[in-house]
Amino acid sequence: AINFNDGFGGGDRITENLILNTCRESSDHGPWNSWDRVPYITTLRNGTPSIVPKERSIDHNFIIANYHSQEAIDTDDGSAYYSVKNNFFAYGENGLKTDFGGHDIKFDSNILAYVGNCYQTFSFKGYNSFFTNNTCVFRGSYFGGCNADYSLNISNNKVSSKNGDLSVCGMNFSEWQAKGNDRKTTLRRWPTDVQLVQLSRELLSF
Repeated sequence: AINFNDGFGGGDRITENLILNTCRESSDHGPWNSWDRVPYITTLRNGTPSIVPKERSIDHNFIIANYHSQEAIDTDDGSAYYSVKNNFFAYGENGLKTDFGGHDIKFDSNILAYVGNCYQTFSFKGYNSFFTNNTCVFRGSYFGGCNADYSLNISNNKVSSKNGDLSVCGMNFSEWQAKGNDRKTTLRRWPTDVQLVQLSRELLSF
């Protein structure tokens, strides 16, 4: 498991790893966990003093959210400036997570296998974050972000429920999209495990 606390300067890259959860004291955690509660002044972003960190990258990893993890990538408590791209996630309760003022999290082109929800903002807004071009096979709900901020971009995803149906914010998925939400997102039944394994091989080149 990996933990990045309080953001600091940024610029880190986590890539080409097999990562599992080792936290058994709490499910409010995951194989990778962060929080941004304290600002730091560094020059890492653009060479000038700033409390804005350089973007971090989490890409091309195989991550298993075991021990009833809340997320595979738990961007908790105001976490910001993360690019989460081209990863394969197995299990976990949520995909993208943003809460307590979290913002600027780009969750793009990942495969999420048997998560509870594709993304989750809880009662927060998900400011200037992205959930795009992902393949999400969910057990519970796609979610939909009923109370999310307009700057949260949810689009171009391939989502799969067990029976091929989905209700979002009191509407079926067709009605939800007709109101301008989830542009170019498609809904289908769960793929087979064989199909998911093949998608993971293509994504991670193994």
